[in-house]
Amino acid sequence: MFDITQLFIITSLVLGLLVGNAALNGDALRVQIAIPSDVSSAGFTEATAEEIFTAEAARIIRAPSIIPVPTLQVNSTPSIATALAKPLNLDGVAAALQSQFGINHLMVAGAVLAETDIDKVPAASAVRPLTPGVKLDLVLVVTQQHETPAQIVLEQQDGDATTLLRRGASWAMEQVSPYHVILTDALDGVHGDADGFARAQTAAQRMLAKPWDPEKASEIALVHNLLALIAMHTGDLAEADR
Repeated sequence: MFDITQLFIITSLVLGLLVGNAALNGDALRVQIAIPSDVSSAGFTEATAEEIFTAEAARIIRAPSIIPVPTLQVNSTPSIATALAKPLNLDGVAAALQSQFGINHLMVAGAVLAETDIDKVPAASAVRPLTPGVKLDLVLVVTQQHETPAQIVLEQQDGDATTLLRRGASWAMEQVSPYHVILTDALDGVHGDADGFARAQTAAQRMLAKPWDPEKASEIALVHNLLALIAMHTGDLAEADR
């Protein structure tokens, strides 16, 4: 028979192993997104929003790169340790341990807000799980080690929550590795996404407008190469040469 002290010690050891494993082997991306009740009641829950966000972040991070760039350990499905740590409210402890271990991690807090306005242009057809005319906003705050938190408000006029969350994931990953985001958008264009090249060019302009950072010199060079390839693809040889 175990007494209370032994049970306490065993429980502490199990929790310690669980948190340590989640910190070392779990995802380095923590996402928490609040969903309004009217959206949640239509079937679009917080869990669904976080899954969409994480899946898009994982897709961006997996973009093939020929140079080492800052990356996060992100999986579209959580590890066993991560899945167990979150319902036990231990994911914050795991994130703190990652900071102590020097593991690059990202904390994303967000909220989807629904609003209606007679001045807004309604969608041409119903966008599930919402109805036409409902505008969605996504408030995001991204926190990473040794960096000032970044925040943004993204708008989705047609109420497409999935597209809005994917845009949010792209913006969040841009705070860590903008080259990965630009590369992913460019590859989407190669694979037939009509807006992929335009997204890549817009993201590239944001990256190149930032102050010069010698640590990102290789990434900046590759971004210029991508812009030249996009220009060649569209037939603008003068722009590609520039």
